[in-house]
Amino acid sequence: MKFTLSAMAAILATIILWAHHDPMLLAHVDQSDGDADTAPAMAASGPAAEDSKDPPNISAELLRRYNAGGDMRAFFSYALQHPEQGGYFYAVKFMRQCQDSADKTETGDIRPVADHPAAEIVKSHHMHLARKQLQMRCADFVSEEISRTRARDLWSSGLSQDPLVKAVAEYHASFEQYSRDPAQAARLGQAVTQVLRMEDPLVFEDLGWRLALQPRDGGKGFMLNGNFHPLDSDTDVASALYLLPCGTGLQCDRHEFDVALRCAAGEDCDASRFERVERMLRTRPGSYGRVLTAYESMRTAVALGDTQFFDRR
Repeated sequence: MKFTLSAMAAILATIILWAHHDPMLLAHVDQSDGDADTAPAMAASGPAAEDSKDPPNISAELLRRYNAGGDMRAFFSYALQHPEQGGYFYAVKFMRQCQDSADKTETGDIRPVADHPAAEIVKSHHMHLARKQLQMRCADFVSEEISRTRARDLWSSGLSQDPLVKAVAEYHASFEQYSRDPAQAARLGQAVTQVLRMEDPLVFEDLGWRLALQPRDGGKGFMLNGNFHPLDSDTDVASALYLLPCGTGLQCDRHEFDVALRCAAGEDCDASRFERVERMLRTRPGSYGRVLTAYESMRTAVALGDTQFFDRR
């Protein structure tokens, strides 16, 4: 499918900014060398929001506490006490989010709503609520508790104690090897099997594009179910990967970190990740429907543990 330059730029910006919210994910991306005419009415919450439930995996309790939001002290303490459930992985994710939200929201005040046109009054209100939400998540921590140095130390400890850290680290290592030598696809296939078994939404978010990215003929694209989608002409898969965590247990409404941070930082204040993608594609009939088709296919493959769907051999 073909895209205009402006449309491609808008959609790729969404995924790149998503990656930028997690420094580790951005580093990984940087290092790696059927059509509906109208969007479904459920765009704001997403097709998986109504029937989403905690996946039956080792990190289910961590995910439940993470999704609850609010004051995260109890969540953080629980995570540090349970590396065997993926606690170090979740703790590091949270620590990086606190660092990122501080970097992006501490500069610049929100102008008084009286200075805004009517539409901006609403946006200003949502920005204020989003900033308060993000501040509340991290306010109970001193800087040393959530420092980048401590995050690195926890990650290192997780390599021997935390199954999620081990699975993600092995996936990235096998992907790097595969990128240099496609003949090493078997190791990557084993890593895919492991992360699908985890069935954890924050793991899928950390992997991002790499869950389906494949180098080919000097370029890059996504390989799904045996079909290659060139990165320079097909953004449906990239958008679907952005939504995939929502279909595997992550609460993706306006309180979710990525959605809240974009709003707090002055971008559009959407009701969910789904609404963000739908809004960006609103002027291109059929595009959002194709994204949802790709998303549902990925979601089904994860639920079934279908490693062949993500196979790059």
